[in-house]
Amino acid sequence: MVPQRCYSVTGTLLDQVTYPVHISAEPEDDAGHRLLEATEEKARQLLEMVGITKLIGRDGGWHDVQKFEDVLSLGEQQRLGMARLFYHNPSFAVLDECTDAVSKDVEERLYKQAIEQGIVCITISKRLALEEFHEQELRLGELSVNGCSVNPLKSHKQ
Repeated sequence: MVPQRCYSVTGTLLDQVTYPVHISAEPEDDAGHRLLEATEEKARQLLEMVGITKLIGRDGGWHDVQKFEDVLSLGEQQRLGMARLFYHNPSFAVLDECTDAVSKDVEERLYKQAIEQGIVCITISKRLALEEFHEQELRLGELSVNGCSVNPLKSHKQ
């Protein structure tokens, strides 16, 4: 679940990407160091993918503890939420207006990445956007027996 305002844990930038998993900034052995380095590299690639690698240098690097909801814009928080989604790579995701504070081109890039990773997107939105990334639309509150309707989207009609 990626909500409009992504949950931020008080912690490091790396914690924001890997949440709820915590990777120690001070590993005790070589295996821990390799895990930390690999995780940092994967997280860097994800931040690059969502367009916010600047956070690595701007907000104290990977291991400075902060309240990120106090230092990031809503758009940066939403991009970070999508980086977290890509890090965990689930089979499906419920996206609850989680890209409404980013530009349309960034929104398209985020949805394309989800599809490339095989993540099925269930989008909750007040507006129909990015039809090409969805096959059906469920409209709630319809004046019908069921109170809803399911409609194929034009971009997926055969």
